[in-house]
Amino acid sequence: MNRTCASCGATKANADMTAEETCPACGANFSRASAALGQQLRLPRDPAPAGRRAGRLEKFCWWGTIIGSLIGLVQMLITAFSATSAPQQAAGAAMAVMTAAVPYCLARAVQMLSLRDP
Repeated sequence: MNRTCASCGATKANADMTAEETCPACGANFSRASAALGQQLRLPRDPAPAGRRAGRLEKFCWWGTIIGSLIGLVQMLITAFSATSAPQQAAGAAMAVMTAAVPYCLARAVQMLSLRDP
């Protein structure tokens, strides 16, 4: 099994390495965690393909997120200036966060589902 450098992408066989080994190409140290795993974990550089366009449902959800965020901001300002007790402030803040967070979670879910479709 080979190990991949997270900095430059060079590979080297595990049998040829020690825990303190450095990358042959760039000189970066391999982590001890990658020695245990056998390779460096790397995230993809670009999660969306270059030519990918957002669909109608995805655009609708993102517009809903923008509108929900603005409504949440207004709701938070109204709560901050009109609440007379701590429980009222907490309830208003929770409602404002929910107004912004639910549309965002929905938009991200639709976006991830659209990335998986062939």
